[in-house]
Amino acid sequence: MIHCSIYPTRIVIVSLQTRFLKKIIKNFEFIFCPYSFFNREMTESNIGTERTDILAPRILIAEDNEILRKSLLDWINVSFPCCDVLEARDGEEAVLVALGKLPDVVVMDIALPKMNGIEATRKIKKETPDIRVVVLTIHEASQYRTDAVTAGADAYILKRKMHSQLIPVLAVLLDSARAKTS
Repeated sequence: MIHCSIYPTRIVIVSLQTRFLKKIIKNFEFIFCPYSFFNREMTESNIGTERTDILAPRILIAEDNEILRKSLLDWINVSFPCCDVLEARDGEEAVLVALGKLPDVVVMDIALPKMNGIEATRKIKKETPDIRVVVLTIHEASQYRTDAVTAGADAYILKRKMHSQLIPVLAVLLDSARAKTS
């Protein structure tokens, strides 16, 4: 099976045999995505909660700082070109978007307006425990980490370390989310 999507700046081809395709179209720039990103089966556990547009994994960025949010969006789009990246500006919006769009992973700041990221994480995980949450924060105090993990966060990354840790953690969480649903 081959799936090809054409975006304004890139072409994405999904196939079980990407080595074969690379040889045929080596003169063009393409982004190859593993087929597992797109393969979801219907099971009793996910009936009623499935997304209707399951072609692309989704990542939600919940960050109130617009410059950082847009930078994260661009960086994640480049790092994971097969993913749809969603945005939320506050904790309440993060919960609404997460419950409405069912992202695979949420990147959550703690210090969000209207509802802090720990409470938003708690609400998201209570309703949809399969959504992975990465807390991305400036808070280094161990109590914040404890509160985030207690709320259901799957990872806790300090913003000062995000350049080395965020993309690898997102890759692992996306793979585990896909493995669970396929």
